[in-house]
Amino acid sequence: MGSVHWPILRTCAGRALAPLIVDDQRTWRGMDLLIGASGLAAEIRRRSRSATVGLLLPTGGAFPMAALAVWMAGRAVVPLNYLLKRDELQFVIENCETDLVLSAGPLLAHLGYEPRASSLLKLDELDLGGASSLRALGADPCWPAPTSSDDLAALLYTSGTSGRPKGVMLTHGNISANIRQCVEFAGFNARDVVLGVLPQFHSFGFTVLTMLPLTIGARCVFTARFVPSRIIRALREHRPTALIAIPSMFSALLSVKDGGPADFSSLRFIVSGGEPLSQTVASAFEDRFGARIHEGYGLTETSPVTNWSLPGDAVSGSVGRALPGVEQRIIDLEGASLTSGSDKFALTEDYHGFYQQEAQMRREALFPPFTELASFIVSGSDCEKTRAVADELAAALKTDANVGEDMLFGPAPASIERLNGRYRFQLMLKMAVLDELTNAVKQALLR
Repeated sequence: MGSVHWPILRTCAGRALAPLIVDDQRTWRGMDLLIGASGLAAEIRRRSRSATVGLLLPTGGAFPMAALAVWMAGRAVVPLNYLLKRDELQFVIENCETDLVLSAGPLLAHLGYEPRASSLLKLDELDLGGASSLRALGADPCWPAPTSSDDLAALLYTSGTSGRPKGVMLTHGNISANIRQCVEFAGFNARDVVLGVLPQFHSFGFTVLTMLPLTIGARCVFTARFVPSRIIRALREHRPTALIAIPSMFSALLSVKDGGPADFSSLRFIVSGGEPLSQTVASAFEDRFGARIHEGYGLTETSPVTNWSLPGDAVSGSVGRALPGVEQRIIDLEGASLTSGSDKFALTEDYHGFYQQEAQMRREALFPPFTELASFIVSGSDCEKTRAVADELAAALKTDANVGEDMLFGPAPASIERLNGRYRFQLMLKMAVLDELTNAVKQALLR
C-alpha cells in the first residue's frame, strides 16, 4: 500500500515546472514543493527527536510542503487547529508528544500568542526556496525515510465534543486507501482543479482537498479565509472542477449579489458535508446558480470519506453510495445482522479493511481511547410516525446517555430515504462509552 508522500513526490518531480498549487500568497510549482520539502526535512532531522511534528499553518501551499517534509524525515504529521482555544491547542501539542511545531509569523501574530513547544520554527524565516534548500537536495540530500503502509502518517485531533480533543491515528495505508477510493469512485484526474475552502487541519481538507489532488497531479486552489465574494472571484479566475464545502458556506454564497450560473458552470463536483444540508439551502442554491449540491459523508476515523452522492444520484438528502472497498451493514444490539424489512432500531458499523487495529495502537501509544461510532436507523411504513419515533429516540438519548447537541447528528433521512416501501431516518452519534449508549437505547425502547 506504500506511503502517502511517495506518489506526491513523484508528481512534483514529473511536473517540476507545472503550477500545482495556487494560494493567497503565491503559486507553487512541483519543484518548489520538492525543494522546499527537502530543505525543511533536513531541518526537522536536525531539530527534532520526537515521532510527531505539529503543523500550525494557514490553509495554503506551505501546509502540504511541510507535511511532505515531515514524512520525508520519518515522522507523523499533527495538523493543529488554530481555531481552538489557547488551552485546548496547548493540550493537543502536549498530548501528541511533539518537540517541534512548524508555523508562520503572520498566523502567530493573528493569534496573538505563541504556543509552548520545545522548538517553534517559523517557515517564513527560512530560505526554503533558495541556495540552502538546493544544497539539501544536491550535495547533502535528505532522502525520504523508509515507510510502510502500517506506519503512522497523521494524528488528526477531533473537536473534543465529549471532553478533551482526541487524536485519531491514521496510517499511511489508511490515507492512501481513501485517496484511491475517492479517485476510483469519482473519476478524478490530472485535468481537475480543486477549490479548497476547508481548513487543512480538517480531515476532508487534509485528505481530499490537499493530498488527493497532489497525488494525481491535479491543481489545488486554496484560500485561507472563506469570504463569499472571494470564492466567486476564484471560481471565475481558476474555473475549478470541484468545490467541496459545508452547508453554511453554500448558504453564504447566496449572499453574493453578482454571482450567477456562469460562475459555477465549470464544476462537475459540488459536494456538501460535515452536517446535513437543508432542503431550503439546496433548493435556493440550485434555483439561483443552476447547480445541484450533492452530499457526502465520512469521519476523521475513516480517513475520512465513506459515502458520496455523485451527479446523477437522484435521492435528495442522501449521502450517496459507499466507496469501493467500504462494507456497511446494519446490526442489532447483540451484533446480529438485520434485514431491510426489520422493525428494529439498529447500529451501523463501517468496515474498510485497511485499519490496523487502531484501538490497540492507541492504547500502546498512550492516546485516548478510540471514539465509538454508532448510527441508529428508524424504519417504518408511515413517514410522519417514523420521523416522530426518531425524534423521541433522539430526545431519550440526550436524557439517558448524556448526549449533547454537538454529539448527535439527525434525525435525518438515511442514505436511501425509502426502501421496500419503508421510510428510514438516521441518527449518528460519536460516543466514548458504548455500554452507556447501549443502556440508553434499551431504556428508550422500553418507553
